[in-house]
Amino acid sequence: MDGRPTKPGAINAHLSKWAKKKAFPENVEICVELAIGDTNPPGSFQKRLVHYSFWNLRKTDYRPRLGDDRVGYFLTANQDWSKPTGGRDIFNRYVDRWNLQKRDSTLEVCEPVKPIIFYVEKTVPVRFRRAIQAGILEWNKAFEKVGLCNAMVVRQQTDDNEWKDLDPEDMRYSFFRWIVTGSGFAMGPHRSNPFTGEIYDADIVFDDSMVRYYEQDLGQMTPSTLTALKVDHPILRSLMDQFPQWRRPCREGQDLGDARPTESRQVFRNRMFERQRFHCCDYMEGMKHQMALAGTLLAGQPQEVVDKFLFDVIKEVACHEVGHTLGLRHNFAGSFVYSLEEIKKRRATEEPTTGSIMDYNPILFFKENTFAGRFITPTIGPYDYWAIEYGYRPYDESYTKKLSEPKDAKEKDKKANAYLASLSGEAKMLEAIARRAAEPELLYATDEDTMSILSPDPRSNRFDLSSDPFGYAQGQFDLVNDRMAKLLEWGSKEGESWYHARSAFLRLLMSKVMVLDYVGRYAGGQYFHRDHRGDPNARTPFVVVDPKLQRKALAFAENSLYKDDFFTFAPDFLNHLAPPRWYHTGTSFNMSYVSVVFPLHEYIGVLQWWHLSDRLAPYTLMRIYDAETQTSDPEKLTAAEYLQRLQDACWKETLDPEKTKSWTPGKPLVSDIRRSLQREYLGIMETLVRTRPGTVLPADLHAMIWCNLEDLGAALDETLKKPSLDFASRSHLRTCKSRIERMLKVELPEVAMRSGGMSL
Repeated sequence: MDGRPTKPGAINAHLSKWAKKKAFPENVEICVELAIGDTNPPGSFQKRLVHYSFWNLRKTDYRPRLGDDRVGYFLTANQDWSKPTGGRDIFNRYVDRWNLQKRDSTLEVCEPVKPIIFYVEKTVPVRFRRAIQAGILEWNKAFEKVGLCNAMVVRQQTDDNEWKDLDPEDMRYSFFRWIVTGSGFAMGPHRSNPFTGEIYDADIVFDDSMVRYYEQDLGQMTPSTLTALKVDHPILRSLMDQFPQWRRPCREGQDLGDARPTESRQVFRNRMFERQRFHCCDYMEGMKHQMALAGTLLAGQPQEVVDKFLFDVIKEVACHEVGHTLGLRHNFAGSFVYSLEEIKKRRATEEPTTGSIMDYNPILFFKENTFAGRFITPTIGPYDYWAIEYGYRPYDESYTKKLSEPKDAKEKDKKANAYLASLSGEAKMLEAIARRAAEPELLYATDEDTMSILSPDPRSNRFDLSSDPFGYAQGQFDLVNDRMAKLLEWGSKEGESWYHARSAFLRLLMSKVMVLDYVGRYAGGQYFHRDHRGDPNARTPFVVVDPKLQRKALAFAENSLYKDDFFTFAPDFLNHLAPPRWYHTGTSFNMSYVSVVFPLHEYIGVLQWWHLSDRLAPYTLMRIYDAETQTSDPEKLTAAEYLQRLQDACWKETLDPEKTKSWTPGKPLVSDIRRSLQREYLGIMETLVRTRPGTVLPADLHAMIWCNLEDLGAALDETLKKPSLDFASRSHLRTCKSRIERMLKVELPEVAMRSGGMSL
């Protein structure tokens, strides 16, 4: 070995080596272990594994199919400079799909020449093979609708059958693989022709950790990690880097603020994919938390109930990942198409409970009949049938003619029909299919439409349920509260440590705040539609959410999260929330993340900030401000009303204290929970008011925030004059008043603000 030091970032060829070399008829896989120079200590190096895949572009009779933004497919796009200069753009956009052709084109339904074959790897546990096979074959229902029967085929690899020696890295074979990494994820990547979009093979990876996620890792449920999770999006991270004062401050010497724990393999992979604009599916990342919640609800249930639950969930996740390998993107609006009552009825049938299997669908738990019926949607939804039709229906002239005929007299004179009539062949069929986009059950929104505060449409969420977010949220509150009231009976089994109860409590508490997000997005929300001009019943691209719904969303939060009852628990309950006491290599609990005494007020503060940071985010405020010009409704929600209402809701008792005649240390004017809410409110408002007008917020909004805080300071000054004010409230309000005065008095230079943050 060469002992010479390696420069930082440079590759030491003498210390690097080949880690793997595999050659197959159509692809070569090479992995190299690189020794890369490091800076700490100087002259040292790190080892990195780099994988190279070389594969042959098959020559086939495949015909590319044009993409359409109304239907969610992964695309192969390339620039075509030979297009006319008067064209809209120079891109060719083709959907990624398999080359499925009928054996006999004269038959209405027949088998494809070459079906899509998935080999279930022998590593998959026997108890889960039936669920995975069912998830894969579920897509045959959609293929049969477009004239292709048995398009999906499943073969089970074993140690002694004819497929026992097949290698998943051989691109001639598509595999469903079972791995163990401890991070709990699934992914369904595919390999496609970079010029045409023809999919050659796909391999689904399913991590064993998901099905073990009945116990939520306390290391992932500390206040610090929850705070970091809230801003784990590339645009939000960029904003935090530019304006570091927006990070939630942490307590000195504790991992309880916006601390950033070591990135998991999952997070690192996601961020790498973001940089390279690759597809990344986080379904399992969220589903494992759904599984942790399920563990709190299934505790004490018979094994047959648990087995049924695992079958339903594994089948659904497998079906979702197979959808990606067929070329389908996420559809995060799919869960919105059915009402809550309709979903509860469908749960007892084989009908879908969501518009699309390509959504991140939550587990179906309700307070009534909690364990009856399906635990998650049992089959693909109407959107999935439509998407498969667009991507895979073989061209049929008679079908195209039937599909293109006007549905009623009103359609006959539409320009859209003239446009449709101008097309011919497959292009006409595809346009006729895609123009159904306005049908309610085909609602579609994907990843870039589902970025929390960055996205306007409140119908597009991960793990939400039904077209009634208010009813769903209240139902989940009732379910969680009922389960939480009995937590000491089931949270820890006989002979177990009480830290299992602590984990269950945190999962239940967090689930209440997360479902509140679905409701909160209606305030300042705008529906977004992808319909093309001339589509039947085409909707306007942007529609401001009904002001009544927006105000209902504000009221919902005010009557739940803003009240003491949301975070009030019996002392005996809190005294049983013990931390884990294992401290050795390999444990899932990191002692540095877990406080010994349960830090209830820290969790309360983070969860209040979790909600308020969305409601007062610049993106939300600017959307409400701009929406004033997008509607003529005299009852519209204005930015002025919104800002004043939020402030009044957070400070209600301090703005009108006359209703209470006297206050004592045991019954203060402002409770500890409300004091926490008010501090979190001021923390967010401080970042807004100390930002130079025009850099993040328009000057108009900045002026309203400034005036609002000035009025609040004056109101607090009046309240502090009350002689009977209790000590805790007086201390809190005096501090808040002083803080408001300082934040309005000091104006940070823009240069200092951008580079170094602010000093309180």
